[in-house]
Amino acid sequence: MAPAAAATPIVGDPSSTIAVGEVNGDGRSDLAIVNDADGAVGIHLQRSGGGFAATADVVLKPPIQQGQPGRYALVAGDLDSDGKVDLVLTNNKTSHLVIFLGAGDGSFAAPRVFPTLPLPAATAVGDFNNDGKPDLAVVSQGSNKVGILRGAGDGTFTPGGEFAAGQEPSSIILGDFGTDSEEAARDGKVDIAVIATREGAVVILFGNGKGGVTDTGKYPSAGSTAAVAADFNSDGLLDLATVKPSERAIGILLGRKKGPDGSFTAEMMPTKFGGSIRPTGLAVADLDGDTHLDLAVAGAAVGRSGVFVLLSRPRPNLGIVFFDPPSLCALDSAPSALAGGDFAGKGRPIDVAVAQQGSNALSLLSGDGAGGFTNCPGAGAPGGGQAGVQGAH
Repeated sequence: MAPAAAATPIVGDPSSTIAVGEVNGDGRSDLAIVNDADGAVGIHLQRSGGGFAATADVVLKPPIQQGQPGRYALVAGDLDSDGKVDLVLTNNKTSHLVIFLGAGDGSFAAPRVFPTLPLPAATAVGDFNNDGKPDLAVVSQGSNKVGILRGAGDGTFTPGGEFAAGQEPSSIILGDFGTDSEEAARDGKVDIAVIATREGAVVILFGNGKGGVTDTGKYPSAGSTAAVAADFNSDGLLDLATVKPSERAIGILLGRKKGPDGSFTAEMMPTKFGGSIRPTGLAVADLDGDTHLDLAVAGAAVGRSGVFVLLSRPRPNLGIVFFDPPSLCALDSAPSALAGGDFAGKGRPIDVAVAQQGSNALSLLSGDGAGGFTNCPGAGAPGGGQAGVQGAH
């Protein structure tokens, strides 16, 4: 049996997000993980040759403690245009966000607090008005809106527009999902995708490049709680993959050129998990080194918790993508968050970092370049054959 995945202790319960960024100037991807008990952010610096130390290298504390812990979310980006990684922290029991500006050497400046719409559930970093300065889009569960915070380019922000985002929005994804005509593939403007959990839909806010929204699209996606964007069928258009715990499935909405039915196909579920397995999170990476993007799925069930790998087999000439049957890398407790990247120092982004809530640990799964991992304590397939998803253009 291969050696078990090395585990790094995490103080407290890890949240459902891992932020990835190179924070200390050494060219290696580092990790930031939130403690859901108090919002403390642990910075884990990747070592020379890969891997992480036994404990967090830096711990960042938010300046405002909450009486009732909520669900934290964390995102990395360059917020002050200095080329260094910064962090944005939200808590869905508050009406503010916290920003930690990175110094580029692994340290961070004192936290800054900015007001938001009530109950912010997630944040994304993008330039929504094309001024070359990073802005923030914040999902508000208290108002069922997305609020834009306009960036000044120095790490400060002022309120921008507010846009309806469906009932109980829980996740936000940025991408170029829209187009100005049926001939053009995309329009080059930043759009916003939101998972509206209560109404079972993906809501797309099509950006106008000036900080506003030109149109809204809504695509049924029952049971989805989170999503990622990537070109899974290699046709040059962004697709969406959704995680559906109640359906025990992964959903795919394939991107297409603008038409009477919008910018995505109807959602299909190419992968359903057998038994009581409930998928809870997603990460995108080229896990088998074939230049096509695959999915790593966090899943939990009695006796079968771990990371499931779905290798993609795109057929771009047909607008189709197939996924191999899921294979399991078993862990000793359920994963709460995961991220793909080069974490083992091999120079290839084929690894997966996993935060485990049950054991309060960070595990590194070292990719073998063929879609598996060299240090899986257990492996297997939960059932289900290869399934295809076909796009329309």
